[in-house]
Amino acid sequence: MLPTTSPTTQLVGLLHELSGENQVATAAVQAVSRLVGWDGVSLMFVRRRRLTPLAASDPRMTFADELQVEYHEGPAYDALSGTQPVSCQDLAGSERWTTWAPPAQQLGWRSWVSIRLAGRGGSNLGVLSVADPRPAILDAELLGVLQPLAVHLSVALDVARIADTLTTAAETRERIGQAVGILMERYGVDAAQAFAVLNRYSQNSNRKLHDVAEELMRTRRLPQTRGSS
Repeated sequence: MLPTTSPTTQLVGLLHELSGENQVATAAVQAVSRLVGWDGVSLMFVRRRRLTPLAASDPRMTFADELQVEYHEGPAYDALSGTQPVSCQDLAGSERWTTWAPPAQQLGWRSWVSIRLAGRGGSNLGVLSVADPRPAILDAELLGVLQPLAVHLSVALDVARIADTLTTAAETRERIGQAVGILMERYGVDAAQAFAVLNRYSQNSNRKLHDVAEELMRTRRLPQTRGSS
């Protein structure tokens, strides 16, 4: 029996109080598991065009998702290629995923459903999966709860990812600015000249600019480059 209080309302309220991709994902899988009453919930993200496990309510879900990545087979991959949930009432009798389903069943999962999470512009953001040791318990009522949850979760995770990216970018600019300040003070050069020095060391050492800046801040010396003594 599904809860009488709207799970969508509960989860959306929770997600609005959180920030950061990992925090949102971890809280979401635990909340979805409680709301729908299924043991296993997981989130996988698409990163560099590859599915990557992000969070799970049960370690066995993480293992099952890692197997999907290893075999490049399973409901999560099928969900990414369409707009409808991909489900199985009993993995024990499934002939759809001949490589992935047997070890997933050995982990204890029988019923399984995966739903695509769409990012901005309809891009593939990731997959929400829900699983349970009981076979044949998937019904229209459950899907009616999961699909709107997936929509709200997509928005929350997309916003969190953007926020994480902006935070990282701001921290990177701050490190580079501090490194430029060190060079200006030490060598009596202006900001443009100091940045040029930092950028040249980055290119000569084939390292990212923020990594060179971080080393300079840590050691108070410019990093060694090839051919230097």
